[in-house]
Amino acid sequence: MPIDRSMPVLIVEPHETIVVLVERMLRQLGYEKVQRASDSTSAWEMLQEAAQTLVIADLHLQPSSGLQLLRMIRADQKLRRCPFLIMAESLTADDALAVKQAGVDGLMLKPFKPDALEPKLEAALKNIGRPRVADIGPARKAHLALGRRLQYRH
Repeated sequence: MPIDRSMPVLIVEPHETIVVLVERMLRQLGYEKVQRASDSTSAWEMLQEAAQTLVIADLHLQPSSGLQLLRMIRADQKLRRCPFLIMAESLTADDALAVKQAGVDGLMLKPFKPDALEPKLEAALKNIGRPRVADIGPARKAHLALGRRLQYRH
């Protein structure tokens, strides 16, 4: 199935320089409907008004974090299937596990290049309509988390 590059993309990032760089990368990759929000509150308001949107959000947003924004989106019936990527300058193992459990479609460490962004975008867009970890029941979540822990012990 071909990737729909006409889908609106919302960049949620407080630093203008990073927004400009990510927007430029997206346009180079063929995404033309790019919107910006500098904080989680503005992003939430924009998402309430918009149709399905791909979200690329910084983990360390204010007043609530990118993780909290992701959780709000996954809890919202209208937005729960919205593709969501997290970007961060640094990421602890606890942060990575929390965003995975919340149903993130991809993680990117800053800085990144367009050739690193493109596969993340494609994977996120292929997940539209598929259940995320946040969409499944607690027993299945526990099973998946245990499986991930066992994989990382090797």
